[in-house]
Amino acid sequence: MKEGLQLRDSQVAALAFGLTQPKLMNLSDPGVGKTAPTCAYMWHLWSTQGVKSVWPQPKSLLVKNRQELLDWSNFKPEEVIIIDGTKQQRAEQIADPRGKVWLMGFKRWSDDWKLILEHHPEIKHMAVDEFHLGYSTWGSKQTQAWYESSKKMKSMVIMTGTIIRGRLTSAFPAIHAIEPRYYGHYGNFLAQHAIMDEYDTIYGWKGHAKLAEIFRRHGFRRTFEDEYGKEAKVIIPETVEMSPKQREAYREFEEAAVLELEDSFLMGDQPAVNAIRCRQILAHPETFGLCLSETTGKDERLKIHFGDAAQSGDPIAVFAALVPEQERIVKLATSMGLRAALINGNVPATKRAKIDEQFRAGLLDCVVASPATAGIGFNWAHLKTMVFASTDYMDDSFIQAYRRGIRGQRDSPLLIYVLEYRDSIEQRIFQIIENKSKDANKVDPTKEVFQLSGQTAEKRAAKGASTQAKKTGLSMADMIKR
Repeated sequence: MKEGLQLRDSQVAALAFGLTQPKLMNLSDPGVGKTAPTCAYMWHLWSTQGVKSVWPQPKSLLVKNRQELLDWSNFKPEEVIIIDGTKQQRAEQIADPRGKVWLMGFKRWSDDWKLILEHHPEIKHMAVDEFHLGYSTWGSKQTQAWYESSKKMKSMVIMTGTIIRGRLTSAFPAIHAIEPRYYGHYGNFLAQHAIMDEYDTIYGWKGHAKLAEIFRRHGFRRTFEDEYGKEAKVIIPETVEMSPKQREAYREFEEAAVLELEDSFLMGDQPAVNAIRCRQILAHPETFGLCLSETTGKDERLKIHFGDAAQSGDPIAVFAALVPEQERIVKLATSMGLRAALINGNVPATKRAKIDEQFRAGLLDCVVASPATAGIGFNWAHLKTMVFASTDYMDDSFIQAYRRGIRGQRDSPLLIYVLEYRDSIEQRIFQIIENKSKDANKVDPTKEVFQLSGQTAEKRAAKGASTQAKKTGLSMADMIKR
């Protein structure tokens, strides 16, 4: 173990829980410290029992987690092997007799687990980092292969702060691998937890208490607040107006898109064409030849944030869901005199790591990123301001992204600005995110319920004022003022 490092009390507790539970879920919040006890446990298994380990995870975490494993154990560098690269390179990595722990991406493990175990039958332990990003969909080929491999393991640590990822079914693969007798098969899970219409479309969830009890028995959880105190953040919704041509084009698709979005469970995973078109018109209208001579409302607001960053010298991060939107925002930041870079799925992992290093070192003023790519693995606690130009349909994407700026205790709150177009599909998207966070909260009350729409909040205030006005006889305007 690296000199000077020591597990915190909560990490010792996580390690102790693992010694009593061969297969478990570490459900602690991002930034709380799931990695260190996981690494220490792998060393314990090897040093006392000769058990080797595998560690599937997002590819963007491979280098970081390999270093953490070396820091928190007594493994030698040649004993911790990343499986990646060309077919020949991977074959050599898999066959390396010096290996004690192998790290790889989710798909790599699902594709090659039989070959890896054939070379190393001593592998009897598996850790999975950010499980919800790799194996939360039971019907996928990748998850099915992972489940088959899990049967070969005597012990397992599933690491995720988002076991409920917008739908209760995201928890089934982990539960079924740890203790299949709870449900027997996926159909039983749906029967106990899904509320369906006559067409077998899921429109709600039930049985939250049973899941909560399963997580209590088989999961270890420390919240961010347990570890560091209340999160120092302020979420600030900012409602802006579309430009005239943007609004005109948007209206063509709006009605059908909003109707499609009434079923939030279907639309959360499979947005209809009209919904996609609406989002594209809002996020990157220039792709359709719109707003070429007009500045969009969000760009106007971003100019204010970029101007503040340029004047203060403070760095800023902007998250956006769609690639053309991300690219346009980088150009906008650069035009405002900021040194800006982009992190998304098209940027190689090595370049992402370099951008991260430059950002933390003060060599970049702004990073524009997709939540899916930059929502894990980065520590941007030096940020004072973060902006969400757009979001996807998942509550965990928002959580993972903003927590890049909250890693441990902060001296001042992180300002999180959430931009939305007035009277648009974005209010419905925020409602979907709120509903998903409510489901997570019903399973685990420590999970925060997010209300991101400023316009929705305005409508709620007006509705509440109207109700109160009827009781008191005051005008609604007077009630809103009060």
